[in-house]
Order: sequence, then structure tokens, then C-alpha cells
Amino acid sequence: MLTMSALSREAPFVNLKRSSDDFARGTTYLTMGDTVAREDMQLDSDEIDLSAWGAQTTGLKMQFVLQSPLVTIAQLMFVDGFMPRFTGEGKLSQTFADVAKAPARFYLNDSTLIHIAKPYVDADPVNHVRVVGIASVKTEVVSPRQPLTQEVGVTTGYFTNKEEIAVYWTSDRTQLAKNVQLSIIKSVNGGLSVLGGGESWDPILAEGASGLLIGARLKLATGFSPYIIVFLTVVYIVLALIPDEVIAAFVGFTFPIGRLIQAIALAAILYLMTKIGRGQYEFVGEPVEYVYREIVGIAEIDGTLTEDLNELTIENHLVQTQAQADASALLVLFRQQARANPRNVRGLHDLRLEPHDVFEISDGRRFLIEQIQRRLVREAQQVIAQYATIEVTPGLEP
Repeated sequence: MLTMSALSREAPFVNLKRSSDDFARGTTYLTMGDTVAREDMQLDSDEIDLSAWGAQTTGLKMQFVLQSPLVTIAQLMFVDGFMPRFTGEGKLSQTFADVAKAPARFYLNDSTLIHIAKPYVDADPVNHVRVVGIASVKTEVVSPRQPLTQEVGVTTGYFTNKEEIAVYWTSDRTQLAKNVQLSIIKSVNGGLSVLGGGESWDPILAEGASGLLIGARLKLATGFSPYIIVFLTVVYIVLALIPDEVIAAFVGFTFPIGRLIQAIALAAILYLMTKIGRGQYEFVGEPVEYVYREIVGIAEIDGTLTEDLNELTIENHLVQTQAQADASALLVLFRQQARANPRNVRGLHDLRLEPHDVFEISDGRRFLIEQIQRRLVREAQQVIAQYATIEVTPGLEP
């Protein structure tokens, strides 16, 4: 007796790891799948039959790194509700993943069926499915109002003249913000003298981001001190022209009037020249970021209690819209629920049936084929096949 084992065409590609080409923004999913089949799976044109899906384009430059090319194609097809498969002719094709799809074969009598068995199922079916994707367009995210920088310290004196200080929210000048305001913690104009003029600021706008700021220029106008010093200096010089007449203040003491007035002016000048002003300023606003928003599609069985939750999460960043995430989650939930109804079908082999096909028998029951096994016997009149299926009869519950 000769025994042979044959594997499906999927087998060599399951554990094959490849990095795909770079795909430019705007490339369709179908084009990417076809390229992966040709370049990474090394399939010829007559071995590829991909169609009916993949009209969507990628919103980003993309590459698939070190994963099975068959998995890559499955991820691409997943968005439109398809699954990859090799046909009986050895061609890479696709099949609709919906368990409610129309049967590929109708059997009006059950003469080809030998036996249908219902195996024991121990595990509870998945009742909550999450499909996680990434939006292809960036979304603006505004954070709560907060300080945008550390406190900005400014030191001034009589020498201050139109100070401008550039302040950026981050050192790399990439952080964006809006609704920015200057908060004066301590002004340089505090105390007995005005060492700085008016305090103001100008925005530093980000390129390509309308109305958003990456920083600001803190501006201090010239204060009054330089002008007062100049004035007092002139007064000091003028006072030097006053004659040194004296007056008697107390017995035995006299004061020269000109020197006294000069001394007062000099004291004022020296006071202003030694005066130092220290200010502290802070910019407050709303930080803005543009991110690719996470998309989550959820499908669950109504009435499921938290303690009975049996969750399945699928991450596929090729899912780029909420509608795709919701539809994908629903398809996966239906299939997972159907897997609670496995059936082992034994019957005559029908070459027209492929894995993932649905067939219907005479009493209206429907079965989705997940695996086919055949036993070939020399000179046998008939070929018997074992079909691992799940029953997908409409209205059937797990």
C-alpha cells in the first residue's frame, strides 16, 4: 500500500517571512496585493486571479515588514470582507468571508452524503469583537489650557532698550498651540522705578498650520529710566552754575546751596543706575497635535453580561474608516458564532467545492467548508471526502 500526503498551496507561504516593496501614498489595495503575490510569493500572472476588492487607496507610504506575504494579502482583503485562497486550479484568488453568502452548490437529494456528525464543543463562542484600525487622515487634538513654557526670566536696568526675546514651546520648534496669552508673574516695572516700557508679544506662526503658533517674541519697550538719567545729568551740570552762597542752618554750620542741590541730583542718578529689575513671564495656551486617530469597530451579541464576555480583538491598520471597522467586526462576529456549530460531513467528493464554499442540502441546511480531506484508493469507483464544516443555516443559534 502506498500512502501519500499532499499539502495545499497555502502551506509554503504561511511561515515565509518577507518585507514588501515600499508602496506610495495613493496605491490601491488590489495593486499592493498583486505586487506582493508577484514579488514576494513569486507567482506568475496565470497563477493570480485577484479581483472584486481593493479599490481603496492607502493614505500613507506603506511597507509590510518581515511577515508572511499570504498574511499581508489577507490583511488587505480583510478591509473589504474577503479572504485569500488557492483554487483547485492552483490560482491565488479570493472568497467572501460572510457566512451568509449564497451557496456555491445546491444538492436536491442527499445521495452524495454519507454521514453528518456534530462533534462536541467545549469552548464558548466569541461574543464580542473589536476591530482596531487607523484613520488615513490626521485629526486635530487640542489639549486643555496649560503653561506652554517654563517661566521666562528677564533682567533689566537703566541700559534696557527695546528688548525682544524669542520663546519656543519646545526646543525642536514643532509643538503647536492656539489661544495663547502672556501671563505676567512678576513685572520688571515693579518697585520704585520704571526700568522697562510696555510689555507685549508677537506670535511666531508655524508654517503650513493656519493660525497655530510654535512660539512667541516677548517684547519690552524702552523704559523711562534712560530719559530720567539724561534729564538729571543735565540738571546736575546746570546746578554746577549756581553760586556757592551759604546759609546758616545751625550755630557754627553753613551749607553751599549749589552743592546741596547737585548732591540730590547725583544721588538720584546713582540710584537709577544701580537699580536692577527682574521680571518673570509665562505663556499659557492650548497645545495642538495632529494624529492619526485610532478607529474601533465593535460588534457584540445583545444582552451579553460583563462576566460572560468572550472578546476577540483584531488590529489591522489598513482599516481606515469607521464604516469599514464596523462592517469587519460584524463579519468576524458572525463567523466566530458559526464556529460554535461545527459539523463533520462525509460524502462523495465534489470537485466543484472549494474550502470556504457554502453548500446547501435538500432540507435547507447550509454548511461552510473550512477544510477538505480526500482518500484516494487505486481503481476505486468513488472518492470519499471528509469535510470539516460549520453549519450556517439562517436562523441557527450556537
